[in-house]
Amino acid sequence: MRRSASPDAIHAQILMNTPFENEEQAKGVAGYLESQLGLASSFLNVNADDLKEAERVIENENGSVKITYDLEKKGGCQNAHTIGDLGVAYLSEIEQIDVVCDGSEKQYKR
Repeated sequence: MRRSASPDAIHAQILMNTPFENEEQAKGVAGYLESQLGLASSFLNVNADDLKEAERVIENENGSVKITYDLEKKGGCQNAHTIGDLGVAYLSEIEQIDVVCDGSEKQYKR
C-alpha cells in the first residue's frame, strides 16, 4: 500500500476494476461494495458489515475506483482479513485488496 500509517494501523485498500467516472459515481460504487460484502458476510456468519461505518477515502487510481477503509475503530484485523477473503471470492468488480494490519501487509488478488 502506498499509504503511510502507524505500525498499529488497520487499513483495507480495495482496487476495483470499475472505471472512475466522477466522485458521485465512485461513492455509489463504494455503497454497492459495502452492501454486497455485508450481505455475503451475513450468509457466512462472519462480520464484514462494519465497512458502512468505517472512515473511507475514495480515489481515482489510474482510471479505476480505489477505496481505502480505516478499520482501526471498526472491526480490527480479523474484519480486515475477512473483507479481503470475501471481496476477492464473491465480487468480480474487485481487482485486489491490500490489508495492512499491525505492521504486516497481505494482498488478496483475484
